[in-house]
Amino acid sequence: MTTQPLQITRDRVARSTAGLPSCPSIVLKILKTLDDPDANLHLLVNYIEHDAVIAGRVLSVANRADSSHVESKVSDIYTATALIGLRRVREVVIAATLVDFMKDIAPDSMPASLLEYFWRDSVVTAVCCVEVARETALDVSLELALITGLMHNIGQLWLARFEPARFESARRASQDKHLTMNVAEVDMFGVDHATVGAWLSESWGLNESITQAIGHHHRPGNFAREPLVAVVHVGQNLGNALDLAHSPHSAVTWISPDCSDLLGMDWAGPAHDLFGRIEARAQHALEMLH
Repeated sequence: MTTQPLQITRDRVARSTAGLPSCPSIVLKILKTLDDPDANLHLLVNYIEHDAVIAGRVLSVANRADSSHVESKVSDIYTATALIGLRRVREVVIAATLVDFMKDIAPDSMPASLLEYFWRDSVVTAVCCVEVARETALDVSLELALITGLMHNIGQLWLARFEPARFESARRASQDKHLTMNVAEVDMFGVDHATVGAWLSESWGLNESITQAIGHHHRPGNFAREPLVAVVHVGQNLGNALDLAHSPHSAVTWISPDCSDLLGMDWAGPAHDLFGRIEARAQHALEMLH
């Protein structure tokens, strides 16, 4: 029997957030203080010290970076911050809290293999976005690149949670008919996961630039000249090209020339250094956040 299309609406997505976990307060506070990178040092350290898992991750990064003191391990957050820098600490906290946040949103019925893939894809895309943001001459916040990369496919978790049977049908149609997930989702829901993710971002009160980048990470269209949109579009395509998440749908079908031009990415030139950094940092991130 053919499943009839269902029209997912902005209003339904907005109303559903009352039953979802709230966007982590520490991420929202960091977003509000991006113009003053030292403003939330004490807040951040206090938060880390009261979360043993995240504290362990921060200390692991610090000890990994401190190759000069093999026998004396870094054991406190202030020393770790001084060693690896506040920005790096903030990235670890953002990544750890958002990965846990998305795991909470995922439905209990979601197969473990699918959740594992979703988690790996989010982390790999976030690493790619940060490295693209570092590579470009544009002034793009690394924190915004990280947050948006991690959350770029958040709409898929919403679809899997609230329309599990239809989402699974879309996944099967994507595989059986060799469609992109976007096309299969539009056929099934009237919108794709990128649009749903943008509506979620709006409902959580995230930055407009994050909302735009989530909503247009596959097809930038008129937003291709927005720096964060360009970073996330190119970043998620790099993740697919390198296939570090081991996805059955990792083929890159198209990269916006406008986004590439805006970022100054020359795909005909040498990109081995960028790809090497992405692979090394993605592997480290996956190990740290597992």
